[in-house]
Amino acid sequence: MRSIKFRAWDGQVFYIPTPDDVNDINDNVSNMQDEGVKLMQYTGVDDTNGVEIYEGDIINITGRGFAGGRKEAVIFKHGCFRTQNAFDTLLGVEVVGNIYEDPELLK
Repeated sequence: MRSIKFRAWDGQVFYIPTPDDVNDINDNVSNMQDEGVKLMQYTGVDDTNGVEIYEGDIINITGRGFAGGRKEAVIFKHGCFRTQNAFDTLLGVEVVGNIYEDPELLK
């Protein structure tokens, strides 16, 4: 069974909400977002180094046609976690940053 986890960005630091923070998931998530906190869900997948991949992470993708790799942000779209450009020939994925602290990696 996949773990359902979140991490939060408050504009300065990442933190992992405690079960008490999200005990009543609907109310607390709404309150956190009203306060400007960005919540990112764990995808259920780890990168090649065992690092958990969350929505909003920037990953370096290596595989056929990606000489030297390609950096893309992980998003939730059409009911699944993916990158902006669909991919299906991955050989390796490594988390190299996130969209909040390292947006320059996507340029």
